[in-house]
Amino acid sequence: MTRPSLADAQRRFAGAVVGGLNEGVTLRQGPIEAIVAEVDDAIQQTGGRGVMVAPGCVLPLDVPDEHLEAVVATAKRHRP
Repeated sequence: MTRPSLADAQRRFAGAVVGGLNEGVTLRQGPIEAIVAEVDDAIQQTGGRGVMVAPGCVLPLDVPDEHLEAVVATAKRHRP
């Protein structure tokens, strides 16, 4: 079964959507460029509105701080 994209979820449901980050692979292992690409994609799919860029489930304790910092920095680049 394929998960719906964030754009599809926004079309189906009222309110904000949460997701866009692969906690099992990308957040844990990187590289930073892949993390940046996932954040950019999540924001692009939603137009930057009604989205909380986050892991789909939980934030593993072993995610490197640099990876979380990349998520925050990338999301901030998209602020109006």
